[in-house]
Amino acid sequence: MLDNLEETLFEKGFLHYFSNLRDTSTRHLLFLFLVSHICVVTNSGSNFDLNYIQLFKTLDSVRSKLQGSIAEVLKTVPGLPKDWLTLGRLCSPRVLFYFEQRPPFVEENLKPLQHLMEDQIYRLLRKCRVITNVCTNSLFAIPGNQEFVFFKPKQQDRLTFLLELLNDTFDIGAENSNDFREFLNQHIQLAQTEGFSDNVGRHVGPSIFVLPPARVWFDAAFKLYDFFSNTPADGSKGFQLLRSILDVEGQFSEARCLKVLPLALAAYQENLPSHYSSQYHESKKAQAKALLSSHGRGPAVQKFLTRLDVDCDRFWLHGRRMCEAPSISGNPCIQPVHRVLSDENNDNKLSVLPHVSGVRYVSACSCGRRQANREDPYDVKYANYDFYRLIEEDCCGRLRHIAFPIFKPSGDHFEAAQLKGVSKSLNFAKDVEKLITGTEDLSLGPDENEFPALSDHLSQAAAGADDHDESQTSLGKGDGAEPVEEENLMEMTGTHDMPTISTRDFSTTEYLPCMLHVHSPPGILPRYSSWSLVCLGSSSLYSHNAGLSDQPGFLTGSGFLLPWDIPVRLQHNESLQEGRRMNIGYSGKGKRGKQGQHEFTVKIFIGVEYECPRGHRFMSSSPGRVLKATGAGLVKDSAQLITQSDVPLYLPCPCPYSRGGKALIAQLMRLHIVTPKAAVHVTVDPKVRPAPPPCPEFITGFPEPVQLSPSSYWILRFPYVYEDENQIYTPPKEVTWNRAHGNQIHLQDCRISEKIMDDVKQGIQYAFQTQNTLTLAISGTGHAGMEAAICNLVERNDVVLIGINGIWGERAADMATRQGADVRTISKPAGENFSLDDIEAALAQHKPALLFLAQGESSTGVVQHIEGVGALCKTHGCLLLVDTVASLGGEPFYMDRWQVDVAYTGSQKVLGAPPGTAPISFGPRAVAKIAGRKTPISSFYFDMNWLGNYWGCDNQPRKYHHTAPISSIYALREALALLASEGLENSWKRHRQCRDRLISGLAKLNLEPLASNPAARLTCITAVQVPDGVDWKSVTSHAMSMQRVEIAGGLGPTAGRIWRIGLMGQNATEERVDRVLDVLAESIKGPTVMGRL
Repeated sequence: MLDNLEETLFEKGFLHYFSNLRDTSTRHLLFLFLVSHICVVTNSGSNFDLNYIQLFKTLDSVRSKLQGSIAEVLKTVPGLPKDWLTLGRLCSPRVLFYFEQRPPFVEENLKPLQHLMEDQIYRLLRKCRVITNVCTNSLFAIPGNQEFVFFKPKQQDRLTFLLELLNDTFDIGAENSNDFREFLNQHIQLAQTEGFSDNVGRHVGPSIFVLPPARVWFDAAFKLYDFFSNTPADGSKGFQLLRSILDVEGQFSEARCLKVLPLALAAYQENLPSHYSSQYHESKKAQAKALLSSHGRGPAVQKFLTRLDVDCDRFWLHGRRMCEAPSISGNPCIQPVHRVLSDENNDNKLSVLPHVSGVRYVSACSCGRRQANREDPYDVKYANYDFYRLIEEDCCGRLRHIAFPIFKPSGDHFEAAQLKGVSKSLNFAKDVEKLITGTEDLSLGPDENEFPALSDHLSQAAAGADDHDESQTSLGKGDGAEPVEEENLMEMTGTHDMPTISTRDFSTTEYLPCMLHVHSPPGILPRYSSWSLVCLGSSSLYSHNAGLSDQPGFLTGSGFLLPWDIPVRLQHNESLQEGRRMNIGYSGKGKRGKQGQHEFTVKIFIGVEYECPRGHRFMSSSPGRVLKATGAGLVKDSAQLITQSDVPLYLPCPCPYSRGGKALIAQLMRLHIVTPKAAVHVTVDPKVRPAPPPCPEFITGFPEPVQLSPSSYWILRFPYVYEDENQIYTPPKEVTWNRAHGNQIHLQDCRISEKIMDDVKQGIQYAFQTQNTLTLAISGTGHAGMEAAICNLVERNDVVLIGINGIWGERAADMATRQGADVRTISKPAGENFSLDDIEAALAQHKPALLFLAQGESSTGVVQHIEGVGALCKTHGCLLLVDTVASLGGEPFYMDRWQVDVAYTGSQKVLGAPPGTAPISFGPRAVAKIAGRKTPISSFYFDMNWLGNYWGCDNQPRKYHHTAPISSIYALREALALLASEGLENSWKRHRQCRDRLISGLAKLNLEPLASNPAARLTCITAVQVPDGVDWKSVTSHAMSMQRVEIAGGLGPTAGRIWRIGLMGQNATEERVDRVLDVLAESIKGPTVMGRL
């Protein structure tokens, strides 16, 4: 009942609740007048409350309206007396007035005062026509010749008076005369013998008085009660009248809101465009609601807000709604809601229009010699194929193109192949028992593809006179001053033609619905090629001194290709049968070496080109660096690093539009290759991975690397977007270019970081056994988790109850005090925990807003049982905060099942990760507490509104809050994966078995745990009492120096009294337990470490 009351008050407000409560109470009062012979009306003071008159008149009016409905109800009662059915009630009940206080300064005899009050009440009720001559026509009657007013003779509280009356009625206790009983009995005896006849005047008939059997009365009473309690307000005219009379505030509120509603709707419709987005719709609707809320009054505001919401939605949906279909890059369509040609099953009444986001980009064609506006793509075919086909018609359509493998149907009937989806990412599963299958699949070390990488393998093969020519000629490199390294040599062995594609092994009825990648099923090709390889012409088109003069959009100093000098070894065969002679063109100086060998250097020019959405283009000098030539056009870099390394797919563009530290994203779009005049085979076999594994590598589809013709200028265009069976890979939303570090460019790939963070969130949810949305890892140690929880939940003067049985309760109390809280404590000696009775008594006494308990008190080796505490806190309206730093993963913990509102832990204990992160989770009640704060959170760094957004807990675009400790986050993810791989129950069991084994071993050494109660002993940390006469420090020093085993001492009040042995995470093994026991036995018995006190 209290929960329903709280919910009603929160949703609809006090006025609405009070109006319903008053309506219900009045109905029940009318019910009493219908089933009673005598009604006693109490007055809290010694004066008659005039508000009763209005209430009596209201009840009488409603009774008259309900007469027919009441008769219908009474007809269903078997054995009902006819007079009761005719009158609708037993009689016209007598009303007696009881005054709880006697007037001041009066004599002991109250009879004269009672008679005077009777006369006044009678005249008042007659004048207001509450009572009439014929009592049948009135709500009630007043006796003409009997007392009906009683003043309480002595001051008593209401409960004592009623108890005395009850005791006297049933002859309990000593016999004492009760004036009120005598006053009441005279009316009861008359009702039992003669009945009431309270009509007055000369020409009145007899009164109706019914005294039914108890069975009939109860049957009728129950049915009437059900009628009065469950009939809705609009179910009867009588109840409608009752609501209208009582709910004056509601009527005023209705009238007020009816006037404001058209104004609010007009405010919504003011200055609207022809069609608009849902976001703009919600914004305008919020303005209209604010207007209605500010000018409306009373309980009807909520109902009219709902009505306004419906009216605004109806107006928007009927011809004003924008399509908002997202493009590949996430921009909404700005057309009116419509359908496209492919939507066969949609509403045919909608017009057929293409999706248009209004966003345009500038892109160059496949050859790069012409730029045009590109519409924001809605499908991969337009992005990778249609756009370039359109622009190539006026540019590079006549140039030499390499045809990539595509699907060629054998007839008119073909379809997309049905592919089984590949897992998009290795996420933590929601299933508690099978979070992940194994840690070997979840490596968190540095990945070579941390940047989406292009594996751009340029392989070279040399051409000789004949495939069987085995003679070799070795020449020096350059001018012959330096020796030639073997790995940098290319052997010229023959020539190859352009690749030919055989379609005999490929399907002619099914096509690949996505792009080709290394995991694509064999024998299936896409319908179009997302790649392009075009030859601009002769290699003489490029001048290294002038740079790329016919390529628009290049940033100043970046339109150059990188030279690559390659030593080549030519082999001659002196016994050529046909006496053929090789004519090989080359650059650089040659040198004749050994007999039959000749070595020389060829020069290849290579350019890795990036392009940003504004059409700015630049070359890269090395992975992650922008090429910048000198003012004289001199390029100091070579292509050595580019050809031997993977390069990032995305870079921040250094264009002048990058302001405020943010840059547009430039994407790798073209590879420029100028092949030498020498008969050197240059092959290209690009592979692109736009996201980390399991994203596949995308390929061109050629079975062998593509061989480029010599003395030519080739350009390989990469796809604009990448698509596999599961998803489309788009560029990251933001990159940060740190100008303070010179040429170092920091690229933030949002997909990578968000995926890792999402994995960590799911791992924390598994460890805590919760589905809480606000779950994350704080950048800091376990103390950071404690302080974050307290500063978010506690406001000044809040009562905070701290359970102290060790140092961590003391720390929590200190932090809460610094927040201005009213800190109360409950304490237990070191080695003991709190019972549910202890906690319930403290909650009832202090009525706190927050209760803090440490599940694992590491300073004393005590475990606090949490099960049942959450239910107690919820009953007492209190939040439960639990410290699990020393217990999570080693002790059972069910956050949702145990109704824990906030829990935090540390990464370095059972989880076994390096210190520096503090997993934390907030339940729904805690989130509501944060949202309802009256004051800002005292710490910006620990503000959960910011941190929740930073970790993606609020389904809003993420904002920068702080620089997270990346290595620690990766390590935490690996630790959670290991925990999930083992399984929580197995981990709990392993730690429990190791603790029990340790306790048994300590008993053999005559050592006792600090916690005498076995149920209070923590599994992860065991506190051992230092025996009398033993110097604890000498024992720990001996164990560390001689056996490399660290045993900790006590903390705070237990310092010098105990040893603390931690068996957590990877240390919780039987082997480690036995080793600790051996070392402890040796350290205690050794004569060098004994210290008699």
